[in-house]
Amino acid sequence: MKTITTKSEHSRRFAIGPLLMLFTFAAVPLGVGGALLYLRHHALATMEAAQSWRETPCVVEVCEIKSSDDDDYLEFVFAYEIDGKKYSSNRIDAVIGRIGDDDLFEEWIHDSFPPGASAICYVNPDDPTEAIFDREHGATAPRRLFLLAFPFLCVGLVFLALFVAALLIPDRNGKVGSHHEDVLSFFRATTPRRSLSIATRAAVLAGPASSQLAWLFLLGFIFVFVIMDGPAQWMQLLDIGQKRLTVTGVVGDVRAVDSHELSMPLYQYVVEYEVGGQVFENINFMRGRRFAEGDAVPVRIDPAAPEAGVLLGARSGELTWWHSAIPLGVVVLLLSGLTSMALHSWRVLRLLRDGLIAESMPLTGQAESANGNEGVATLRSSFSFEVDGNHYPALRFSASDKSRRNQQTLVLYDPKNPMRNVVLGTELCNAIASAQSWSGMLQQCAVGPLTFIALGILYWGSS
Repeated sequence: MKTITTKSEHSRRFAIGPLLMLFTFAAVPLGVGGALLYLRHHALATMEAAQSWRETPCVVEVCEIKSSDDDDYLEFVFAYEIDGKKYSSNRIDAVIGRIGDDDLFEEWIHDSFPPGASAICYVNPDDPTEAIFDREHGATAPRRLFLLAFPFLCVGLVFLALFVAALLIPDRNGKVGSHHEDVLSFFRATTPRRSLSIATRAAVLAGPASSQLAWLFLLGFIFVFVIMDGPAQWMQLLDIGQKRLTVTGVVGDVRAVDSHELSMPLYQYVVEYEVGGQVFENINFMRGRRFAEGDAVPVRIDPAAPEAGVLLGARSGELTWWHSAIPLGVVVLLLSGLTSMALHSWRVLRLLRDGLIAESMPLTGQAESANGNEGVATLRSSFSFEVDGNHYPALRFSASDKSRRNQQTLVLYDPKNPMRNVVLGTELCNAIASAQSWSGMLQQCAVGPLTFIALGILYWGSS
């Protein structure tokens, strides 16, 4: 399609207040997300390094549950000796701070290691002042830290994009109607098998701008599905995944959690097992108390990821598959809607290329009443057009695109089936016109690709 010129005058106007607000809304979430990603990186690095740290006898000096206004926490200090010199540390695991299942873990530490108890800690051979008490606990913390950082990063990047757009993309002071008139002139002057630019095709296939918000909702509900451990629970339910092996483990601790499932209490099991000479420890959850401490139990493992073993009949999180059924159902509905939008946009693109032009006219009287309320989200418009003596309802590109009664409108229709048509309304014309500049293309087409990029990052960080 040839470049469509508009009569808009471009100028850059900076309002300090809105710009500062956008910058603040970008900087704060990005700062929080960045801090959480740093904690994730530090936890991963420490856990990997701790596998080679020196096993050292230690003595528990302080082990006391204390209360604060916000929460109860464990004050824990252990002492150890290196080369005749005494050191002490309060690092329970490789993760800085408290996250996830720390309450139950700290209760187990408190019950198992009273002051004066002997234990084994792990000391950095290059820095004897650095030591942790349990190098296995917190294996899932990096994933949870990433999931916690993900929404902050998404919100921050959205506001950062708006901030950059406010600086770089000029205001459009020209009449929006100029886009409409230029596009109408192009289609009046051309015949079917029109040549449309790649930018125009991309802008139309991206769909109505008002409907592209569905991509953001899709990202949000997939995120909810992931944080509810939906993928793992449904794969376990449907027995999807690689071939798994069963090894024998030992129950190290059993305790009830503050949750019920089908009127039965939920129990947390700490299970230890060995694969290839390496000992792993995992926390699983199961309805009812079926095993006791010291029991030998079957543990299912993936040979490619033996650290993620699951007690047979248990699961890795407190939630089960039906908890994630609601966000999964919403995801299915959104995918269905986005598929319908893509098919509709594809049909519109074919009409732009091959459709014939007809003048539309307002519906009146009984025909208008049958069309329904314009406030209802529907593709039916208040216009119709005539082909070979037959009248057909005119359809819009977007359900949110309203046309004024006295507005001149053209319809592109399929000569083989005039029921397939589209009104060259304001939103469709603006999409076609905006595709002729990089800033317009960015605004029209960026949401879908950016959502796929975000989903790829979510998959990488949560796997």
